[in-house]
Amino acid sequence: SFVYPVAIVKTGEYFAPVSLLQGQGQKGFLNPDAQMLQQEVLNQAEAQMEYQFASALQLLTRQRLPRIAYTVGRGQPTGPETYDLSRTLQSKYDFYLLNLDEQPAISDSIDAVLVVKPQTGFTDADKLKLDQYLMRGGNLLFLVDALNADMDSLRQTGTEFTAYARETNLEDLLFRYGVRINHDLVTDLQSDMLPQRVGSVGGQPQIELLPWPYFPLLYSQSNHPISKNLDAVVMQFPNSVDTVQAEGVNKTILLASSNTSRLVGTPVIVTVEILKELENPTAFKNKFVPLAVLLEGNFKSLYTNRMAGRLDSLQRAGGQPYAPASARPGKVLVTGDGDWVLNGMSREGPLGMGSNPYTRYEFANRDFLLNT
Repeated sequence: SFVYPVAIVKTGEYFAPVSLLQGQGQKGFLNPDAQMLQQEVLNQAEAQMEYQFASALQLLTRQRLPRIAYTVGRGQPTGPETYDLSRTLQSKYDFYLLNLDEQPAISDSIDAVLVVKPQTGFTDADKLKLDQYLMRGGNLLFLVDALNADMDSLRQTGTEFTAYARETNLEDLLFRYGVRINHDLVTDLQSDMLPQRVGSVGGQPQIELLPWPYFPLLYSQSNHPISKNLDAVVMQFPNSVDTVQAEGVNKTILLASSNTSRLVGTPVIVTVEILKELENPTAFKNKFVPLAVLLEGNFKSLYTNRMAGRLDSLQRAGGQPYAPASARPGKVLVTGDGDWVLNGMSREGPLGMGSNPYTRYEFANRDFLLNT
């Protein structure tokens, strides 16, 4: 017989499952090297249990379906790589696409707006709509790559490529709210595994799974319920996120690198030669570099005392008066990577977000997104 660590919370005809070992798979019962559930795993699962049950109760007792908007129009991904993101959010929310060019303003009926991996720059009109939505108490998620870096570029060259800046034009907006995404890459000895050629025998390449420091595995250093006790979240070629002064805004680092990480500044050369440094811990001296930061509080508008005449006309077109500061508290999540919510593909179809296509292990990316 099998015993599954799952509870079912039910009200009327509706029910919600609760995993009693949420986010503990790699460390516990899914780890083939684990002969028994370690006490640490059980303690962490127990610490998260209250939050898991509270989330299930909130899901079952809510009076309306929250609305989540995904912005498009600036090169944001909308293809098969967003399959799991769409499926996950559609299962719990009213989830739809939002083209800022086609809307005079962002509706207050929207509970959160996602900006995921834009490829081209946002206009001031775009940013004003995001800014004023936040000033009215909205919630924004900026999952942004500051550099053009992906595995396709490495596959094309075979050995290395130079990662160059991606012009999103969001820097001043994020700085005003209290963060800066840097033009660097965070590498880490605590990383996901990818197949690498290590030699050849009889003319046939020898392939082994080796740590790939450009794909760090991130854990929480805080007790915030969004990230507390989660399994690792994997990111791809992430950029570090610095906090900067912003009066009235509380900043929480939700995810950070390990104590064996390294910042690679511009010009950033992504190279397979990094594998030669895996046995050299002195090359990875940086510790706990922030990669996901939550901002909460009363924000100040980027456009205060700027573009006064144009602001008035844009705001009148949107049917809302211009707000120089938050009418009520809002929240902003900023990560130095957008790939962590996207999924890879296999011959069988789309994988889950945070899933390694070679080991098929699925990290806690989906849990982190839903908690957020």
